[in-house]
This record gives sequence, structure tokens and C-alpha cells, in this order.
Amino acid sequence: MRGPGTRKAAAAFVFSTAIAASAARAEGSPRGDAEQMIREAMRKNRIVGVSAVVISGGSRLLCAGYGYADRARRIPVTADSVFPIGSVTKLFTATAVMKLVEQGLVDLETPISRYLPELSGEGRHVDGPTVRQLLTHHGGLAGNIMEGFELLSPDPAEFRRLPTILAGQPAACAPDTVFAYSNAGYGLLGCLVERVSGRPYAELVGRAILAPLGMSRTRFFLAPEDGRQSVMGYEGRRETPVYPIRDIPAGAAMSSAADMERFMGFMIDGGRDGVLGRRAFQEMTRRQNGGVALDGEFPLGLGYWLLEPFPADGPFVSHAGDLPPFHAVLVTMPAHGIGVFLAANSSGAASALIPLAVDLLRGVSTGQTGKAVEDPPLPARIALEERAMDDLAGLYASPLGLLDVQRRGKRLVTTMQGFPLDLVPREDGVFTPEVKLLGLLPLRLPQLKALRIRFFEERGRRYLRVSAMGVLAGVGERFEPIEVPREWRARVGRYEPVMQASNVRHRWPRNISLVLDDRGGLSLRYDFPGLRGAFPLEVLDGGRAVIRGKGTGLGDTILAREEGGAVILEWSGMKLARR
Repeated sequence: MRGPGTRKAAAAFVFSTAIAASAARAEGSPRGDAEQMIREAMRKNRIVGVSAVVISGGSRLLCAGYGYADRARRIPVTADSVFPIGSVTKLFTATAVMKLVEQGLVDLETPISRYLPELSGEGRHVDGPTVRQLLTHHGGLAGNIMEGFELLSPDPAEFRRLPTILAGQPAACAPDTVFAYSNAGYGLLGCLVERVSGRPYAELVGRAILAPLGMSRTRFFLAPEDGRQSVMGYEGRRETPVYPIRDIPAGAAMSSAADMERFMGFMIDGGRDGVLGRRAFQEMTRRQNGGVALDGEFPLGLGYWLLEPFPADGPFVSHAGDLPPFHAVLVTMPAHGIGVFLAANSSGAASALIPLAVDLLRGVSTGQTGKAVEDPPLPARIALEERAMDDLAGLYASPLGLLDVQRRGKRLVTTMQGFPLDLVPREDGVFTPEVKLLGLLPLRLPQLKALRIRFFEERGRRYLRVSAMGVLAGVGERFEPIEVPREWRARVGRYEPVMQASNVRHRWPRNISLVLDDRGGLSLRYDFPGLRGAFPLEVLDGGRAVIRGKGTGLGDTILAREEGGAVILEWSGMKLARR
């Protein structure tokens, strides 16, 4: 899910989707119970405002606002308040692409470069990923282009530069290697929509999707007045207005609860004449990545996430979005006419909104069937031989950063996102994490409840897979560190972005540095919303290195050089100078 620039499919998904909160509720009306759950989540997580829609049996259970759209001016949230919805935008983009497929103007198996020839780069022909592979985040592109992702003022034409920008970036891996969330890939799909239709992206989406569904308040952040119509955001107590981004087709939409109720109705109908036919919609909600070995059981459609947060009859169809401090989530159970959409304007919602949506789904499902939704029991613990643990131990390069798995006596341990974890083996072959106080007393942190780790081999290499409630948070690839050349050792230190354009701002990533340690070797360390880690590097030569591993943010190339006596790194489109 997750959202532009947040790598939500990596760390954010671990700690925002891993909470399965299904506490017992006092009996009352279904609407009253739902509202109680929303207000309780707001109180616990210091969320200023929430917009919510809950559908049951195809009918509205509630559509309302809670808290404040603007706390200082005491403006309440209503069902018509406009919130940034981040990567939920990708559902509009995917639907627009599929409408062109339905019309015979786009073929899913055709390389995107056939529609955008500038992707091949001057003097070379590279087919690259297909349209289908971009829709499922399996294009093998160089992650996100962070230089220029956030803008000072909106520019609806800026994302059209992405084909040329990406033509100059080495691929991270071959297409269909592994799920790797890519905002840049959806930016390319927006360029495809424009190139084939002959219309601006926002105009086509508006005419072909939003207008037929009656979504009159949904818009894209294309001009300053669009931003002024949005709710205010809150990072703690600090006000943060919505900000423009380059990759409009990946995450620049803003919508209201009332409008998203209409979009969920389209999803529950399984498509709708005049927007997208049922056959095309069925293809969007069919699992596409079953043949990708590294993905395991993580199911993806075309744009949609086909997750199963709890056992149920029929599929779940969903997506989430983050444009910190704004967060949104949309989840439907089409077979039961159930849908939930939530949007919030506070940083505290990052770890609360998806669990709240799951809790609401459970409540509605229980109300329909009269049966409580129970999770399967956790498989029994087992003991592993020391030899087996030694075989699993090692250094793993993952989208969550370096995972150093070690055997300590009869325990297998690691550290993930700052949490020291015991990895407990289970009968079904997975490992569940525990945090132990002073290494002795287990702490039952709710963030860890649904986290699962599985070790496996593929083509002679050792991997681990981290997932939460079916969401693939990342695949770690085991590696052996090598001696770091002297010229790269001399580049260790802290780095700052160098401004390369006047309409760009750099908020993320922060605290960027090259670090050297005894076990992992050379790493790139930085902070991102929901993510803080060191990412091991493989040095290719005196001026090139790549981020080890396969997945979101991995495989990117880093170039090093000197300029005017200063050490310069180039990464993800950014120019970084050592302090």
C-alpha cells in the first residue's frame, strides 16, 4: 500500500498491517459499534480527523466525519471533506489503463517502451517491463525517483519527464523477479494513458471514471487552489498542509468519504457499464503473480491487493495510501457487499488505520453471519537443532534494511526496525517474533501479532520472507560481505541533498550516510517515514555500487565521484554531497 514515497509495502506494512485488533465490543447498534471503534482509535492514536464509509450488504452503514478538518479554525470533518488519499490513486490509474485495454488500444503483454519509446534511451533499444508487470509492481525498475518527488508548487506536467529520467537509470532487477513497490512505475502508466488516449491524465480519469460514478468532489492536486480545498494535516501538534508531488498518477488524488462510497459501489458491483466492464474488472481482481517464486503466497491483482486479513468466504480487494501525515485505506469484500474506506489527517494514523479497517470489516462480517470471525490458532512451537539454526543464520539484505540473524545458544535472534526479536519456530515452518524483556520475559506487542517469517531456498540461494496478514513486507537475500575497497572506505560519512531544481523540496529521505561495520560491510543508512535502516552495498568498482537484495528500494545503483574537492554520490536521481 502502500503510498508515495513511504515504501509502505516494506516497513510501513510490517508495523501498520500487522495489528489484528478484534477486541470484544459492548452490544449495540452496528453503526454505534462502528463509531465507537473509530473514536477509540482516534483517541488512542491522537488522530485529529477521520472520514469514514462502511458498507454492509451493499447498503450504507455509515458515511460520516469525525474530529477536525482544521483544528485551529474548529472546522469539523464531514462526509464531504476532501482528504489526500495517497496511493489509493493507483486504483484510478489502473482502471484507466484497463479501460484502454478494454477498448483495444493497449495490450497488457506489450512492453511499456513500445508506447513510450523514450524509455529505451538514446542509441539503444530496450523493451523493459510490460504494462501488466508495471500494474503489479514487478517491472524491475529503479524503485522510486526521490529527486523531485515532492514539489514546492504543483506542476501537472512534471511527471511526464519520468520516461526520460528512468531511461538513464539502470534496472534494479529483471521484470517478474519479485514484488517491488514503485511509484515511478505508476507514473509511467499515467504517461501511457496520456500517450494512447491523447488526453491529459487527470482529464481522462475525470471523464471516464469520476464523472460516471458521480465523484464530483474527487480531484488531483494540479493547482494551488486544489490544495486549499483539502483538510489540514498534523504531524504531532504541527500543522502540515497537503503538498504537491511529481508522480500524480501514483498518489496525488484527493477525495471524500461520500465519493469513495461510490467507488466502492463500483468495486462491489464487479465493474459497471460506462466505466469498466465486468470482464476487465475480473481480470484486475485475479491473482497475477502466482508464478513469481520470491513472492510466495502474497496475492496481487492489477492495481488491487488481494489480501486476506482474516478467514472469510470470498476474496478481499483493497489498497492503502500514505502521503504523510495523511493516510487512507480502502478494503472491500465484494461477495458480501462489504466495504470500508477510511482517511485520516494525522501521523498517528500510520499504524492505526489499516487495523481499524480490518476491525470494522470483522464487525460487519460478524453482523451479517451471526458468527464471530476467529483467526486460526497459532501452530505449536517446535525446537530446532543447533545445526538447523546455524544453517539459517547469516546476513540478509531486505527492504527493511540489514537483518542479521544469529544463533545464540538454543535461540535464533535478529533485530528488525529497532526491535530485538527472538524468532520462534512453528510446526507450519514459519517463525513468529517475540520481544523478551532482558532476554527472559516475552512482551506481547500487538505490532508483532500477525508477523510471519519464513526461510526458503530458491535456485541455490537462501532467502527469508517477512509478511503480515498476507502482506509481503520484504524478501531478504542472504549474502557474504566482501572487503570494502579503500576508495569507498574514504567516502564514509554523512551526506546532504544538493538542490538541483527550484521547484523541489527535500524532506525525505533524511539522515543519509555511508557507514561501515564489522559484519555487514558498507551500507547506505537513511530514514524514511515508517522506515529506518542500513542497506548493505555491493561495490562493483571504484565509482559504482548497488544496494544489495531484491525488492522495494533494492538493486538501485549508487555512483560516486569527486567534484571540486567534495565527495558526491548520485542515487535515486539525487545528488548528495558529503558534509
